[in-house]
Amino acid sequence: MARISGRLRRQIYSATAVEGFVRLVVAGGIAVVVGLWVVRLAAPGSVGWMVGMGLLLVGIGALARGIWCEIDV
Repeated sequence: MARISGRLRRQIYSATAVEGFVRLVVAGGIAVVVGLWVVRLAAPGSVGWMVGMGLLLVGIGALARGIWCEIDV
């Protein structure tokens, strides 16, 4: 019985690790798309443009972090 519970714990842990990876990649992708749209629609140098650039940088960071989590070094 102890072996089964150990296996179950490992599977649950690996499932939550994968979910975190997916959340980062999806959130990063959404932030990149929204940031690009805001940058395109706002006047260069305006507050909206700066917000769009911030979203773009955060999205790229989230994508990079999500992908880097899954790379086995």
